[in-house]
Amino acid sequence: MKSEEEALHNEFEVDSLTKLRERLIEQDRSADETRAVRNAASTWEALQTELTLVRHALQLYDDVTDLNTPAGPLTATV
Repeated sequence: MKSEEEALHNEFEVDSLTKLRERLIEQDRSADETRAVRNAASTWEALQTELTLVRHALQLYDDVTDLNTPAGPLTATV
């Protein structure tokens, strides 16, 4: 997912989804170019949503794992 986001970043030479969307208001774009930018913006937004969901799922997994460990989080003793 992250590599797909980076590919869009490189393809359209922008640093953020907002910058990509700003390209939609440029007057000198053809309909095909506008469609490509719109599709890329939608894809980028979906990727950001998916990454957020994965991060939340991993955090939830860590929390549940900690709760199920009898002694709490594992610590090293020497």
